[in-house]
Amino acid sequence: MRNSLGLAAMLVIATAWTHAQVEPEATGGGFLPGVSATQPITQNLLDYSLRYAQGAYVYTNSLTNQSTGIVSGSFDYTRSSDHFPLKMNYIGGYIWPVAGPNLGTGMFQHLVLSQGFNQGRWSVLAYDDINDTPEAPSVGFSGVPGTGETISGSGTGSSTAATILDINTRVLNNLAEGEFGYRAGSATTLSFGGGSQVLNFPNGGGLDTAGELANAGITRYLNSRTAIVGQFEFSHFSFGASAYSNNMAGNYDINSVPVGFRYSLTRQLTVSVEGGPQWISSSNSTLAPPVTTAMVNASASDSFHMGSLSLTYDRGVQSSSGYLAASVVDSVKGDFSRRLGRETSVGITGGFFRFAAVVSANGTADALSAGAQISQDLGRYFNFSANYAAVNQTSSLAGSAPQANVLNGLYHAISFSLAFSPRQMRANQ
Repeated sequence: MRNSLGLAAMLVIATAWTHAQVEPEATGGGFLPGVSATQPITQNLLDYSLRYAQGAYVYTNSLTNQSTGIVSGSFDYTRSSDHFPLKMNYIGGYIWPVAGPNLGTGMFQHLVLSQGFNQGRWSVLAYDDINDTPEAPSVGFSGVPGTGETISGSGTGSSTAATILDINTRVLNNLAEGEFGYRAGSATTLSFGGGSQVLNFPNGGGLDTAGELANAGITRYLNSRTAIVGQFEFSHFSFGASAYSNNMAGNYDINSVPVGFRYSLTRQLTVSVEGGPQWISSSNSTLAPPVTTAMVNASASDSFHMGSLSLTYDRGVQSSSGYLAASVVDSVKGDFSRRLGRETSVGITGGFFRFAAVVSANGTADALSAGAQISQDLGRYFNFSANYAAVNQTSSLAGSAPQANVLNGLYHAISFSLAFSPRQMRANQ
């Protein structure tokens, strides 16, 4: 599911020129992860860390328990600017087995880069999200349980494509988009854009899918707190013949017409809801028959003095999910983080995902994920954290595709980490 990034980009573009009318979020960000087009030029913000973690993974099915070592580094950079807002988030590392089987090990990387440009009536936004992991991403920004990274406030796994969880199959996904916005009046903004989405399994452990995306929309501000939005979204996806598609190639189109609203209850609390009809037309009705359904995206976020809270619900047709030619995905996610004094912080995250094949006979997969973390600063430069994550998935996928790498059961991940993590550096402009 694209998580309505087209609509998100449209709203960010709109807020660029309504800075004087609409109260910005406390985090400085818009609806699109990463870009802030609402702040004046004030400063650059830089965070980085180098981390070592030791993890233990306990499986409740027939798999053998395992322990791993993980080294990772992260880099976060934000440039606040009226004209050229920029945001970059990166984490990368390596996992190796210490004891037990060699499952889900190797390199992992996740990069999100967004660049805005605002001038006069026009705004431009470029966005790219790349995730490469040794298994389907689940918890935290990297999607890899046990790294010791902050698990709340950064989303759950990759924003590019939700996949059915596997335990030993490398997953590469990428979403690239460009958006243009035009201020057509004192309270109206038009937007249009497009991009591409790729979901690949380099070792052949899932259904490779490629897509092209396009969208057009309108935002109408009723007052300083309320905006009404409407959009048309088009996606075209294709895949080759493989065991995961009953050895048949195919392609299909997804059309969506969401409408909704954005409402800022306070400077910190924002609610967004959109929904509308969604329909599929396909070149192969055996794999993806014509279907009309409904899509929904809803979110609420609140930032307060010592922490933050976010909740999201998404429903809609998605490309492949890794093991189905097309599926209807329902997801509920929540994150909460809080500072306990100057040196200690806690975070919790959780989510539920349901993947239902458009062809009902091909089955479903339901997944629950949860995580908790406590983090303690050790002076100015070091940090210690303890993490717990759990993923439980039940699968009834049918068809000729091999399912040995799909998680079907519960596993726990417990880890402890030590990080060199200097406190945030600021550079005024």
